[in-house]
Amino acid sequence: MKTCLVCDRPMSVAWTDTHGVAQCLACGAPYRIIHYEGEGEGRHRVERDPEILLNEERLPTIRRCFTETKARMSAVGLQLSFPGGYDVASREDMEAIAAWWSRPSPPLTQDKSCLRCGHSSEMHRPETESVGGYCACLVIDSEGPCTCAGYKPEDHR
Repeated sequence: MKTCLVCDRPMSVAWTDTHGVAQCLACGAPYRIIHYEGEGEGRHRVERDPEILLNEERLPTIRRCFTETKARMSAVGLQLSFPGGYDVASREDMEAIAAWWSRPSPPLTQDKSCLRCGHSSEMHRPETESVGGYCACLVIDSEGPCTCAGYKPEDHR
């Protein structure tokens, strides 16, 4: 892997407080850099490409958040570093991401399509893991993923 899967910039990382785990300097995406195989005395280090430590189904939403905010993810928030430890995110980054995830939900039209993106409510899937119960539109077109991710799922029903 030569570029980050979140920000598409050339891979450049800083270590977190978790052994073998680093963050992209541009966006804060966490990657396992040092890999091991085996257990106990048979455990040994192996060479592999960096492995992103984010749910790959969530990458379109995470990419959209970065694109819109330019804020870096926090290693502390991802439980990869201790408060006061190594982290590429600033307080402003964390505030921008929190504000992006807590923005108001879009209203629906009478036929239950989303006023923000126009797609039907069936195309919106609740995101319940690690993003606070927000939703993502499943529509991907030539422009890329829909821009409707990050809104509360109850407003798409």
